[in-house]
Amino acid sequence: MNMKKELNPWVAAAIIAGAAVLIVVYLLFCLNGNDAGRGKYLNVRDRGSAVYLDGKTALVVIMASDKSCTWDTSSEYYDECCRKVFDFTAVAAEWLAEQGKRYGKELSFVYPESADSSLLFYEGKVSADDITDKSMMYTMHDDGMDVWDYIDKNVRTDEIQAEYGCDNIAYLLFINAPDSSYPSYAFSAYENKLEKPYEFAVCSFSRDNELKVVPATIAHELLHTFGAPDFYTSDFLGRLYYVSDSFVEFMGADFSDDIMYSTSEDGTHNRYTDKITQQISPATAYYIGWLDTPPVDIDSFGMIHSQFDIKAS
Repeated sequence: MNMKKELNPWVAAAIIAGAAVLIVVYLLFCLNGNDAGRGKYLNVRDRGSAVYLDGKTALVVIMASDKSCTWDTSSEYYDECCRKVFDFTAVAAEWLAEQGKRYGKELSFVYPESADSSLLFYEGKVSADDITDKSMMYTMHDDGMDVWDYIDKNVRTDEIQAEYGCDNIAYLLFINAPDSSYPSYAFSAYENKLEKPYEFAVCSFSRDNELKVVPATIAHELLHTFGAPDFYTSDFLGRLYYVSDSFVEFMGADFSDDIMYSTSEDGTHNRYTDKITQQISPATAYYIGWLDTPPVDIDSFGMIHSQFDIKAS
């Protein structure tokens, strides 16, 4: 006799629905900064090439092409974008130096002022299908990124350090995106030991949005390489510091002019090409190591403390 008893389909559906609810609750609870098993502090093992935003920093510019986004280096549009890169990078560097003074930091920068800046300016193809697609992956620390390989093979990092005596090097890649949906992002060292130490940012130019890249964009992405998280959105996946919804609300109420909260003006889409009006607030200053303590109780927001927090050492 076949003793097998079939499960009532309504019961099966209820079990599946219950399991789905449990998974959702787990994700909302654990990934929203309330996982009791996660430590308060990052275990810093490698701070990468952008070690600490103080002293002299070299900004290396790479006009990068990949299999999805390519530059026509003979076009007027390319020349126009290069001019913007040189001008905008200068504005961003000057703004960062001024912001540093507010916190007692003496910053100086070297960066390319033209395509003739042989040590600091590069044109080249990165062996990737889509550089920006990599930004959506959370295993980059172990992947041996194509960008790292390009830097290894082409950028004369040792000569840059010898020539400029810099304390930090950050790599700025600019791509020619087909449309404005392509993100700008940064890849930084936090708690993971990198296969290669290069910290870089990718800024996406787009013909359908001429304000896609502005000085504030470059400054925002550069700050990521030194430890600053985004404050305009929550970080349930813990890519940076588990920034919570409540902390985003706090920033909007108390520090809405912070450049990690917004690179636009007064909640609009207006963006300047010749200046940066945002500030580095005490929240961002804490996460890049300029302040020893945060402006509010980080624990109450369920977030991880700064990689520079003395308790994380």
